[in-house]
Amino acid sequence: MKFVFYGLMIPLAYFAGKFLYEPLLGGTPDAVAVSDGVVEVKVHSEMGLITEVIDFSNVELTDYPEKVILSQSVVLTDSEGLNPLKLEPGSPVKPLSLAEQMLTVTSPLAPQLTGEVPVKETTFATGVANKRMDKRMAMLGKGKKKGKNKGKKQAAPVSPTATTEEIMPPKEMTDEEMASNENEAMPPKPEMTEENTGKAPAGEAASGSLTAEQLVASMKESLAAGTIKELDAAKVNNWEAAPNETFDGQEFQVGIATYKEMTILGEKELKAKALFKDGKLDKWIHSKTGMQIR
Repeated sequence: MKFVFYGLMIPLAYFAGKFLYEPLLGGTPDAVAVSDGVVEVKVHSEMGLITEVIDFSNVELTDYPEKVILSQSVVLTDSEGLNPLKLEPGSPVKPLSLAEQMLTVTSPLAPQLTGEVPVKETTFATGVANKRMDKRMAMLGKGKKKGKNKGKKQAAPVSPTATTEEIMPPKEMTDEEMASNENEAMPPKPEMTEENTGKAPAGEAASGSLTAEQLVASMKESLAAGTIKELDAAKVNNWEAAPNETFDGQEFQVGIATYKEMTILGEKELKAKALFKDGKLDKWIHSKTGMQIR
């Protein structure tokens, strides 16, 4: 009696395992072949049980599922057939293309590798059927929303603080009324004075700075005093003010003294810069090197 019981348990376990685990191994129990390359897949939806007809020779890329499950092993290789990677049944793969009922797939583990597997040995048909059903349900939801709004006129939004004048259309105005309103709306132009322009009178510098004449005079006084030993005022043939410059993060007024000096290459025309800070001469530097002249 015990052996008879064990004998009955073996086929029962086989069928129970096939029913419970076949979906995990890639089988498609809801897919039924109706002809060569054509299957019917039952899909559960909000509208009930629907049957999708899948023709493997006419499946658009937009209907491809994101992944399918293998029910048999497949070997992935690179374009030269090297670096093989074997995937066992139950492994998820990404479908790339379908031709002659052979599905080309790849794996997230090695996206540079591909392999082929019979499409019936994957859950591709079930995935396509579910993808198409999702699209149909999405379109049905959009249609319901449009139907609810159909025939209803949308009232123009009105600001909660709008007044009667804002809601009522404006009345036509005569040319005289328009000109009068423009004159009232434009404020009188303020009188332009030195205070509101922020500009100093011609010949005068802004507060804390020197005019060009003052810069030149200060440079001449500095060299005449003899405090700068490396620069002789008698050799200077041109004095001028230059645009402000920034040195070491500070802005200076700049004066330039052009002079002639004998060098190893003969007599050269050189320039020295006088840097002024807050209206006072701070230092002299060579124009090209930036080194201080002492």
